[in-house]
Amino acid sequence: MVEFFPLFVRLAQREVLVVGGGDVAARKIRLLRKADARIRVIAPALCKELATLHASGELTWLQDSFKDADFGQPVLVIAATDDAALNRQVASMARSRGVAINVVDDAASSTAIMPSIVDRSPVI
Repeated sequence: MVEFFPLFVRLAQREVLVVGGGDVAARKIRLLRKADARIRVIAPALCKELATLHASGELTWLQDSFKDADFGQPVLVIAATDDAALNRQVASMARSRGVAINVVDDAASSTAIMPSIVDRSPVI
């Protein structure tokens, strides 16, 4: 038996919620942009890379700490903060709503994982 079933998901023009605005979140967002996802970020501050993306309209940003009322209706959630308790709170909310959750570097709290990708286009 495998713990995670390998699956590809079409994210084009579908909302993905990213909680966290630092370098770890930026790494995940780079991948999400390649999938043409609509990215919504909740974080008190953004790293330089994400601030540039926000300024160019490539993601939306709620400049605040995560609150349950801000969850919305994403198809996928990524918890990418350096606060383990907050990441678990986000994961719990996602699971309670039946939404796939990836907690960065915490597979035990995740219902979806993002394995390493080798991109040698056109083969991935």
